[in-house]
Amino acid sequence: MSALPIDAGRVVRGRIRPPGSKSMANRFLVLAAGASGTSTIEGLPDGDDVQRMLAGIEALGAEVERSDRSTVTIVGLGGPPAVDARIDASASGTTMRFLTAFAATGSGDVELDGTPRMRDRPIGHLVDALASLGVRVTQLGASGFPPLAARGPMSGGTVRVDASVSSQFTTAMLLAAPHATSDLTVGPAGAVVSRPYLQATLDALRAFGIDADETSDGWRISAGAYAAQHVVVEPDASAAVYPWVGAAMTGGNVIVEGLTR
Repeated sequence: MSALPIDAGRVVRGRIRPPGSKSMANRFLVLAAGASGTSTIEGLPDGDDVQRMLAGIEALGAEVERSDRSTVTIVGLGGPPAVDARIDASASGTTMRFLTAFAATGSGDVELDGTPRMRDRPIGHLVDALASLGVRVTQLGASGFPPLAARGPMSGGTVRVDASVSSQFTTAMLLAAPHATSDLTVGPAGAVVSRPYLQATLDALRAFGIDADETSDGWRISAGAYAAQHVVVEPDASAAVYPWVGAAMTGGNVIVEGLTR
């Protein structure tokens, strides 16, 4: 292997706001789709994950108006979806998992699929949790993997979700929980990976007017529609690493705007 010398050239200085977090953007989009009223979301990143989610919530009946590449206005459904739909999540894991749970609260038959790589990504823990709440989930391919079809309604009560593989399964259930037929307590089963992402989900729920109370079993989510909101997507913290490292390597100074601790 040959060496590749890199000349830093000059000291890195400046001020920058990275693109929005696709993870938070897709949480907000699901919440806005289920909300009563019109929500505005600013700071969306321009990536395939967000584009797949936008197309998915449109397929489920939400009205989406793009005022520019980073801002959308969404007229929500005011509850669970009520249409038959086919959703192509492409390679977006959050779109596949979040919309599987959201679709599972509704009265339509919704099929979800993606790229060949998506068909290798597990979704069995989420399927098991939904099925335990009375959702009809049909595997259209290999058991525990996309493609699949889902149809609600989803009952309330208590459900435990295996979070040892991905926190996205638990997040998907938390996002869908207000659309259950009664209050739902969502609790992790076993070890939890990426716990800060679950906290971000709970913060997003509360921002859209949903009570999310921590209990000994997990989080109790009140049944009811989200309230439409105007939200700004926080920048992607991982994208902030690059300018910071550039400043550190060259003895410079970079201010990254928009991040919380």
